[in-house]
Amino acid sequence: MRGWKYGVLLCSLLLNLVALPAVAQDGGVVSPAADDPAIYLPIITGPESQEGPIATEEIMREGMINVDQEPDFGAPPKPEGPADALPEGPLPPPDPDFKDAQAEVAAIDGWTTILNDGFESVPWPFAGWTAYDTNGALNGNYYWDDDDFRPYRGGWSAWPANNALDPAFSNYAPMQRTWMIYGPFSLADAAKATLTFQYYNQSELNYDWLGWFASPNGSAFYGNWVSGDSGGWRPGVIDFQNVPGYGSMLGDASVWIGFYFYSDGSKQLKGPFIDDVFVQRFACPGQSTAFWYNSLSRNSFTQRAVTCENSQFSRNWGTGSQPWTSADNWSLEMTGKPWFATSKTYTFQTNNDDGVRVYVDGGLIIDSWVDQSAAVTHTGTVYLAAGYHTVRVEYYEHTGNAQLTVKWF
Repeated sequence: MRGWKYGVLLCSLLLNLVALPAVAQDGGVVSPAADDPAIYLPIITGPESQEGPIATEEIMREGMINVDQEPDFGAPPKPEGPADALPEGPLPPPDPDFKDAQAEVAAIDGWTTILNDGFESVPWPFAGWTAYDTNGALNGNYYWDDDDFRPYRGGWSAWPANNALDPAFSNYAPMQRTWMIYGPFSLADAAKATLTFQYYNQSELNYDWLGWFASPNGSAFYGNWVSGDSGGWRPGVIDFQNVPGYGSMLGDASVWIGFYFYSDGSKQLKGPFIDDVFVQRFACPGQSTAFWYNSLSRNSFTQRAVTCENSQFSRNWGTGSQPWTSADNWSLEMTGKPWFATSKTYTFQTNNDDGVRVYVDGGLIIDSWVDQSAAVTHTGTVYLAAGYHTVRVEYYEHTGNAQLTVKWF
């Protein structure tokens, strides 16, 4: 997009003497606190002029969409009137007091940045991204590309029709069905993970929609939709531990993110811009991946979660229902590969109600797979050389109290 665009803009400057606005950028770096990774999110601050509440008319909803699916938003009938496809026009002159937004990924032990894209790279899309129109040339072939018209930070952002149109002179197109997707990437070792980004949206309320999603397979995407006027740049986020309509994708070795734009046949506006896309994961020492089953048979898990346990796992669930299971007749299987600092004989100990089994490097060292009326302590020993070793714990709750402690020393 960049080569031909510069030619168009140069011609426009010479023929029409239109002064294109510039985007100023300066300011220091805001550093996140490094003492609490459990609550870490990337620190992203907006322009100073947008620190107060944003007055806007925007609606949001959750939803799931397949990549080849035609979404149905159930929009109310449109009022009669001519279609409005006029461009927004040139931006006003830049504010001399404007200070650009800044973002910095915190250098916190355990956090890893999988993706950091401000759409400044040449060319875009780079490896990992795909951008396409799901209905091809049926209503015109439009898809996401980087553009310098409205950046949040730096000089570029993504716009959903920039392969064919220029937001400096056009609004988005009618009947768009446009994806940009990144992946796959792994959250197999993630105890926490987030997608964060900034979006600026002006779309016809109830009829034209921007969505951001996460997917466990690259086909079915789960997340949020917005429609209307964002009133400026706003942050968007997906917590991979609680993806809307799906649940946790932590522990999954293949995950995708996607941004989708949908428009109907009339009243095109300036549309969505996306910038500063971050995907980050937090991996902790001794973490384990747990699979929860709403049955004793462990045939099909209902939820996957990642826990940070170094040398002890301890939970007392009581008699109530669990987040992903009923109160009784459920089970879990938890596997991790913790570090053992010293070569020696280790004692593994459980305190459990009801049944538990503990395996170390595939060998069964504690076997208490029976109902118990109260928590009972069991032990087993094994010699381990210094290094990483695989520990797997199986547990079930039949009736009554549910309690499990597993530790080693």
